[in-house]
Amino acid sequence: KAAPAFSMETIEKKPVNNAELAKSPATILDFFAVNCGFCKKQIPRLEEVRKKYADKGVRFITVAEKMRQDYTLEQVQDTLKGLNFAGELVMDMENKWGQAFNATGFPTMIVLGKSGNVEAINSGNMADLETRLGDAREALDSGGGPALLAALVFLGRFAGSALRAPHEEE
Repeated sequence: KAAPAFSMETIEKKPVNNAELAKSPATILDFFAVNCGFCKKQIPRLEEVRKKYADKGVRFITVAEKMRQDYTLEQVQDTLKGLNFAGELVMDMENKWGQAFNATGFPTMIVLGKSGNVEAINSGNMADLETRLGDAREALDSGGGPALLAALVFLGRFAGSALRAPHEEE
């Protein structure tokens, strides 16, 4: 399914939009809330994954959303710093982009392919994130495209039963 039309900007003013998807083999949007305990457990683990895929051009963007209360940029950055986060950050205290991607819980990861399609959606903190990384890295190293990467990383190898299909329009 095609990703919804979207246009975000990181805190460093770097664009994140549909047109930018074609510049990376895959883009992972990680929707999280500062006051989400599962998010805080997942961020350091996701940061390790991000580092391993950085040389392959896979883009990881963390999108800060609101869960019952607003947070300032400084509060979000302080929390992320404490979790050893060094990736790209988008602030979305209106939850506009989480709603656009049907991110109904935290954390939610959306894998977007170079084609502009939503390749996978995962809700929750993945228990086997690190143990499955090697298989996905091998697939990408051997020329697997973004759909293969998404399938290996999120469609069953990593996500297991936590994966749900992208919401279909009625």
